[in-house]
Amino acid sequence: MDKPYTKPLAQLTLLFPDVDPEVIVGILQAQGGNLDCSCNVLMEMSDPAYKPTTKEVQHQQGIDQGAALAWQLAESKLLCAHQQ
Repeated sequence: MDKPYTKPLAQLTLLFPDVDPEVIVGILQAQGGNLDCSCNVLMEMSDPAYKPTTKEVQHQQGIDQGAALAWQLAESKLLCAHQQ
């Protein structure tokens, strides 16, 4: 486990004791270590009645768009390096 995830993992494990810690680490990694977003994902998984707020949805959409842009930039750099 990466050291940056130690504190959020401990917090999320207390909040979600029935979720395997490896699952929590995976969620933290997928959410870029963001505790709030990771908590929202775990709440959605744990409570089928949970509905994220508009602000939470917008924040997640911003993260998703940023991740997509990062992938595009990485792919274009790899393509450029391969063509040289």
